[in-house]
Amino acid sequence: MKRSQAISLILLACAAGLATAETPATMTGGRPPDVWRPPQLALGLDQAVRASLDNSEQLRSYRSAAEAAEAQALVQRGFLMPHLSIDGSYRYVTEVPELAVSPNIAPIAFTTHNSYSIGPDLTWTAFSGGTLVESWRSAQANARAQARQADAIRRQIRLAARLAYFQAQLAAAQVRLYAESCRVESAQYHDIQVRYKDGNAARVDLISEEQDLLLRQRQLLQARTNLAAAVRDLTSLAHLFEGLDPSWPTDSETLLPVSGGTGPLATLVVALDQVTDSIGKMDRAGQADFDVHQPQLQFLADLAEAARHSAKSFEGGHWPTLSVLASIMQEYPNGPIIETINQKTFGVNLSFPLFAGGSTVNAVRSAQSQAQSDEEKRQQTARDLLDSWKKAHDQAASLRLQQALNRRSVDKAAEVARLRYEAYLAGQGRFLDVEDANLKVLQAKIDAAATDVNLLVQLANLESLSKEN
Repeated sequence: MKRSQAISLILLACAAGLATAETPATMTGGRPPDVWRPPQLALGLDQAVRASLDNSEQLRSYRSAAEAAEAQALVQRGFLMPHLSIDGSYRYVTEVPELAVSPNIAPIAFTTHNSYSIGPDLTWTAFSGGTLVESWRSAQANARAQARQADAIRRQIRLAARLAYFQAQLAAAQVRLYAESCRVESAQYHDIQVRYKDGNAARVDLISEEQDLLLRQRQLLQARTNLAAAVRDLTSLAHLFEGLDPSWPTDSETLLPVSGGTGPLATLVVALDQVTDSIGKMDRAGQADFDVHQPQLQFLADLAEAARHSAKSFEGGHWPTLSVLASIMQEYPNGPIIETINQKTFGVNLSFPLFAGGSTVNAVRSAQSQAQSDEEKRQQTARDLLDSWKKAHDQAASLRLQQALNRRSVDKAAEVARLRYEAYLAGQGRFLDVEDANLKVLQAKIDAAATDVNLLVQLANLESLSKEN
């Protein structure tokens, strides 16, 4: 067979594969192509992040905890203020004491069966040794800490959404690359079949190409399984498209070959952003500085401050407590006199602790130790996060250099594969060399896709640890 005829056969085989791949009836037992239209999952990176934040029960929980802590701080502040209340009481007794002065005089009752008292009452702790003030400041610091923790959770969810999205992009790229490789292997297999029937190819070449085709089909099946898992993780995190079936998804740019072994008909078409577009969005992350005041560190700093104020609050237990009270009550009766009076009361109460069994001292020590523990955690966490930021920065710089090498590697591998196959068709090369060249093309493309996604991962890590604009 002449070289031009062989090339024509390859082109015809590829065209046939593309034509039949557009007709799902070959994969569904003869159903017409207009019967099955798989649903599409179209999701952009920004949309996935926004949905993950908006629909996160975890984030809402931490924000509610922050609101509760803020309300608790207001409760502590209320203890510093005077307390005004309306006090009232009513009492009925069946027996009242009486005094019989003379047998000829009716006994004199010392009170009445009914008695009541009602009126405003004012109390105020004028001095508590700093206990109330420091408790309020401790509650304020704790409220700030809870708000910082909610912000840290927001960053974590944003990072998790991006990593899930990037994993789905990598899985989709692998499906696309393995499907493309399957089409190439299928075209070559049909070509070698023709050459074998014409006596221009050895049987070992036919069997070897069939093995390669089976291997690519298995890899495509696994890639679709990986994409299904990635889609489930992404949709679960974003709480979107949960009613769709991602059991056998395919990428929107992928044309599945129709040869057997590539899996069932697609149950879902996944349309994600281009990896290059995602890199463009994340590029600014590599230019930001490390955030020394990021929420995770400020959370620990505020916890330490809250513990220090708690220690000072406990220290106030060594000091006396001075309380002032005043009231104006309408009372009935006025003792043994059956009349209603307005009773005005003013009082001062002083309490000085002398012995508490060491509870105050130990409470102070416990709070001080907790403050020291939180501060040490903050310092260690700051070092760990800075190390992670530096590693991500170095990794991103290295991956950017690898991108250029990967592009050159893919181009060269594709050129070598084309030349090897042409040489084989001309009878000037071994089919083993063709197999090796095809494998290197596929591996180069997969490595390039993995490098791009790894760069996205490092950029996402950098942004989660860097200053926010």
